Amino acid sequence: MAVIDDLAAIALIAVLFTAGLQPLWLLAAGVLCVAFWALLRSRRDTAWVLWALAVLVWICVHASGVHATVAGIALGMLVPTPAPASRLGR
Repeated sequence: MAVIDDLAAIALIAVLFTAGLQPLWLLAAGVLCVAFWALLRSRRDTAWVLWALAVLVWICVHASGVHATVAGIALGMLVPTPAPASRLGR
């Protein structure tokens, strides 16, 4: 819960303290995030494509006027994690 709280605080600070927001760049970053997520879900996640999408998301977020750390937060939350092993099943 503390990690989510910290990430939300970083995202809020990055968005609220934006000098000039460019919504089209932010929309482009959102579309690229959806493409990133779809590639991960389809399991055709070649690393170079994911890297390229991540860099493009970073560029779009930066160009939108929002601090670029939001790109890392968004992409990090889209990456799936494996389910924890059950301690009872040993």
